[in-house]
Amino acid sequence: MSGKKQIIGLCGAACTGKTSVASWLNEHSAHIATIPEGARSIDSDTGLGGPWQVIDTIGIISVELYFIGQWRLLDLPHLFSDRISTLVTDTTPLDNLAYCHVLGDGHSEDVLQFITRRALRLLQQYDEIFLFPRGVFPFAIDDVRTRDTQVEHEEKIIELSEKFDIGLHVLESKSIEERGAEILARIS
Repeated sequence: MSGKKQIIGLCGAACTGKTSVASWLNEHSAHIATIPEGARSIDSDTGLGGPWQVIDTIGIISVELYFIGQWRLLDLPHLFSDRISTLVTDTTPLDNLAYCHVLGDGHSEDVLQFITRRALRLLQQYDEIFLFPRGVFPFAIDDVRTRDTQVEHEEKIIELSEKFDIGLHVLESKSIEERGAEILARIS
């Protein structure tokens, strides 16, 4: 692993293995620290049961809250150390932006433009983004996520990455261990 400081994003629809691979990377490299996705980290702060309950209670604009996790990227240099040279986020602003488009019916164009500008600014902090294709891991349906939203989310991620020229490295491997090893090989 090189000593170069880098921020790596794991991107993809729900249930594609991002969090599992982030945990694997954290366990298998002393140079990596993982930053959990904002959606999960705000649950305890809001007192709500999860990101979908936030949406149901406050509305889809609360997806902007999910960016809280990524906002930390603007002040991440303090997380780098002599030991930690790579920070891995298990979701990216591109994921959040795609969710806003997929789930955000009724957003005004001004709101979507604001969220898009913020996401694009945050994405500039990433050195590499890995896309986790769907269909490899079992999909857990809940009150909001369905197979249709999983497909729509992935399609929107790809569409937005092409529209805004965001480079994605699509993972070819299948298992958590293979995906982790593929990422380590690419970022080393």
